[in-house]
Amino acid sequence: MRVIMGVALGLGILCCAAEASRVTHRKLTEAVANGATGQPNGWWQSCGQRSSSGGSSNVTAAPQPKQLTQQQTQPVESQQQSSPAPAAAQSVDVYPAGKQAYCIPATKGAPFNVLMAGDSLTMGAVPSSCVPYPCTIKLTQLLQARLGDKANAVSAGLPGSGIYVTGRLCQYCAPTTFGPFLQDELKHAGGPWNVVVIMIGINDLGTGHRSADEVMAGLQPLVTGVLNTGVPVFVIPPLPAPGNTGSQEAERRKLACLIINAATQWANSTKGAGPQMYAVDLQSGPMDFDKMSIAEQAAWLDDGLHLTPYGYDQLGQYVYDAIASRLC
Repeated sequence: MRVIMGVALGLGILCCAAEASRVTHRKLTEAVANGATGQPNGWWQSCGQRSSSGGSSNVTAAPQPKQLTQQQTQPVESQQQSSPAPAAAQSVDVYPAGKQAYCIPATKGAPFNVLMAGDSLTMGAVPSSCVPYPCTIKLTQLLQARLGDKANAVSAGLPGSGIYVTGRLCQYCAPTTFGPFLQDELKHAGGPWNVVVIMIGINDLGTGHRSADEVMAGLQPLVTGVLNTGVPVFVIPPLPAPGNTGSQEAERRKLACLIINAATQWANSTKGAGPQMYAVDLQSGPMDFDKMSIAEQAAWLDDGLHLTPYGYDQLGQYVYDAIASRLC
């Protein structure tokens, strides 16, 4: 598992070049539409071949959440769709479950900005093709279909980073951890933000050899800081890498439980009023790769950890479903 998880850190150091900057869905959509291939803007200096692995370990099960079905929005086909690809799962689990006093205001035709922050998975790394393809491409398409063309999702991925592990945006950029990076993106990547999505922690558990409790202890203040600015936060626990077993996999699953519990506790402490923390549990549901066949895993996973363009499109769909379920 250390080898698989280490891919995320390696990408941050080996695959980013000096002119790398913040990745947005608009720039990448234009690049894909123009037939970009190989190494766009020199971002990727080293690209690996695809590989696969699978496995799991058990942690105390979380309570049954509300099941959400995909929104009835006309799907937009990915310009880099993997083919053939299996049908995606049709539900995503969001905690806390049930109706709450708070909902996220959204008006059709008005600006609606989503910041999705994390590591190389958030950046949309596809090592085999050397062309990043963040899930915010699909997320923006779906948001605009519902709210109009002023809706926007921005990808803020710092490859190799974690709560304690440093990553870097480019070969010559100073390394930093996720916390300072997030604060900088909140201020300078766009906004004002209606929603922040955080997907972080896999590098801490892997190359950082940190425990789930340590990761949660560092993550909670970041989430609380965003909530205190009046912005709701969706947290996605680290996704599984098929074939990984042992203590690190157990810690990954434990971290998912801790994130789910934190979302529920925040709702209880606030009585569901005001901006909320939501946990989007994909790792035990629609993106449980261990329950997929080898062929299905190949359609979703590029290198055993990072996703294919098809996988990133599905991730974008699930993030949209989670956000849409809390809009009013």
